[in-house]
Amino acid sequence: MNKEEVLLKNKVINVIWSAFIVATLVYGFVIFYLNQGNIDGINFNTITLTLLVFGFSNLIIGYTINQKMPSLLKKNTNLDLETLYSKFMTLNIISWALIESAAALGLACSFIEKNGIYFLTLGIPALICLFLTKPRPEILKRIVLS
Repeated sequence: MNKEEVLLKNKVINVIWSAFIVATLVYGFVIFYLNQGNIDGINFNTITLTLLVFGFSNLIIGYTINQKMPSLLKKNTNLDLETLYSKFMTLNIISWALIESAAALGLACSFIEKNGIYFLTLGIPALICLFLTKPRPEILKRIVLS
């Protein structure tokens, strides 16, 4: 894998990361447009509690996968750079999908209850986690050089 291929893959992974952020923002715009900005208190019932618990669980798991990425990739140090980069992209996409799914669960909960507070409860932390898990290709450089 030459330098141009690495730069192209870095652009691709940044586009994918950006798409997750845009999707999360669109969820917020959709729910607040359809609910005319209605934000009330949280009403804990079986559905909302279940969706909130699963949403926060997905946030924690997705963020943890991203933070453990260097150790997960170091287990495969005998791989060539292209395979290692594929694993890097896969782990990032899985962690972002888990984080973004929390916002989707908040969206679903907001649709069910017709209240935007549920999206805010899961969507804002999801956006924060997405920004904190920005792709870091320098992880691969450290692994390959070590």
